[in-house]
Amino acid sequence: MNKVAALRSVISSKLDNADKMKQIFNKLDKDRSGTWSLREFCLFCRCVDKHVDKETVLQIWDDCWKMKPHHSDSEEMNLESLIAYFI
Repeated sequence: MNKVAALRSVISSKLDNADKMKQIFNKLDKDRSGTWSLREFCLFCRCVDKHVDKETVLQIWDDCWKMKPHHSDSEEMNLESLIAYFI
């Protein structure tokens, strides 16, 4: 299993449901924008794996990005995309 799949699996196993993801999302959304910046997303990944490398975080970010609606022009990640990817 590669690093991306391994981290995704660990994160998914810790998230029982969308409500749990929403709680974590709101806690880490420091600027209360309703979206996560790459920095906030990185913090999330590091909470799960303190030694995760930047390349793995960026790959997961890109994979989550593919879940975003195409009409969205925000450069930040929304909760729905994260739920779609991890749950």
